[in-house]
Amino acid sequence: MLKVFLSTTYFPPISYFFHYLLAEEVLIEQHETYPKQTYRNRCRIMTAGGVQTLSVPIIKPSGNHSSIREVYPSQTQPWASLHWKTIVSAYRNSPFFQYYQDDLKPFFHDHTGSLLDLNMRFFNIVLNLMKIKPIHTFTDRFVRNPLEGTDLRNSIHPKHPDNTLIFPSYVQVFSDRFPFTPDLSILDLIFNLGPDSLEYIKQINTK
Repeated sequence: MLKVFLSTTYFPPISYFFHYLLAEEVLIEQHETYPKQTYRNRCRIMTAGGVQTLSVPIIKPSGNHSSIREVYPSQTQPWASLHWKTIVSAYRNSPFFQYYQDDLKPFFHDHTGSLLDLNMRFFNIVLNLMKIKPIHTFTDRFVRNPLEGTDLRNSIHPKHPDNTLIFPSYVQVFSDRFPFTPDLSILDLIFNLGPDSLEYIKQINTK
């Protein structure tokens, strides 16, 4: 059985779903100490100005020793409405934005709970939109070096692109201004390819 360990992510990159679909068992980490500057609280989308990172400002009750389950999105900053406005501005002219916006918009107006809760709510709605059967569970304790399975908790990282994967190109918004950018947030894929998104992920190859 192919077991994969993944971190929680905010609108994961396409590579995250590639590994998710290959696995027979997915364990999402919920006991790690929260690390900075990862996809756990950010995603990358294509905008009129190029690739932009959307980051969720967080509160760490125990400072740098905070568990991922303790970390909460800030309630004092209007990040959710700003993120939604940026997404609308970037993708409103994409082929499938009008079909998915009503499913996604409510989550940007009700974002109480932990970062883990928020991420999983978004993740589950995307799985549903893509008609992917959920296969994930959560870790019951933190294990630094698992003896079984493939540990990708820190491998899918915004600062370290996955050079082992070959992403077929597809037409992105603003393709008249910028060359194709692989492995953006899953939002980029579903807004541009819609129901063909799942088939696209299956066409990703390894080098």
